[in-house]
Amino acid sequence: MLAVAFAGAGPINVWVIEWDADNPPADWATVIRRWELIDVYCSSAAILAFALFLSAAARQLTGS
Repeated sequence: MLAVAFAGAGPINVWVIEWDADNPPADWATVIRRWELIDVYCSSAAILAFALFLSAAARQLTGS
């Protein structure tokens, strides 16, 4: 998750911060869609990791 966030979203964030809000580049929508896809992947991976943690914690508490 972190590798995808840093390798995928990091460069996009650096590039987007330099955009002129009144005059974005022609392919701005494509860049935003790519960033959103990376964000969905990272968020889903984090939620899955948290769910697995909760499952492991519950199993340890019940002694299973």
